[in-house]
Amino acid sequence: AQAPSIHQWLIDALYSYYQVPKPHAEAWLRSRQLTLLLDGLDEVAPSCFASCIRAINQFHQDHNQIELVVCCRHQSYLASCQTANQYLNLQAALLIQPLSLTQVQDYCTSLGTAGDNLLKILERDRQLSEIAASPLMLNIIVRSIEEGSLSPSDKDSDTDSRRDRLLNAYVDRMILRRNKQPHGDQIARPRRITAGISRHHYSPTAAETISGLRYLAQQMEQSNQSIFQLEAIQPSWLEQPTRLLWYPLVLGIVLA
Repeated sequence: AQAPSIHQWLIDALYSYYQVPKPHAEAWLRSRQLTLLLDGLDEVAPSCFASCIRAINQFHQDHNQIELVVCCRHQSYLASCQTANQYLNLQAALLIQPLSLTQVQDYCTSLGTAGDNLLKILERDRQLSEIAASPLMLNIIVRSIEEGSLSPSDKDSDTDSRRDRLLNAYVDRMILRRNKQPHGDQIARPRRITAGISRHHYSPTAAETISGLRYLAQQMEQSNQSIFQLEAIQPSWLEQPTRLLWYPLVLGIVLA
């Protein structure tokens, strides 16, 4: 089957994700009331990349009064475009650069004591300095220092391993922080009900949460879904009796 145009895809997406009636979405497009921010071009399957680029270019040509921004990792975009021999035909391109050393230092200085400690660590740790060039990772590093979970003696074989370990530690801390909330914070939440059995205030463990999210991500990838919606869960995800046990966990993650 032929893939829908970007015009039709937008109408369907607005209806599916945001419950915007299709006639309203059509009217918004026709009257140029939308600004489109399309993220994740590098996540498009290689077999569909060329047709996706052509569709975006065609939409831009047909609706050149609608503001359109497409986001993608730089190296992934160049490699995919060279392979497909197709490029976006937009008016301008912006490349977001990593933070400079001066920017990192200025940010650390603004933090007071925590920033001073971070500067001392970065001066001795080139591996961590490379990671701190990302705003997200810089924020995670600062949190790690504030909570005492980052030590100057921590070393890994390479920068990617260090980054993964920081992210894993960050996820663990967020899950533990969530589980330590007062029990009363959960009173207003909907009950989790499965097979006629209600589970009151069930909080999955960190291991259960990570395992459940991993399983959910695998199913979404297999179903070509990038945005999770409870109503989009496919029956095939729970077709095995043992997997029915995941249902309250998935609901717990969604409703948390």
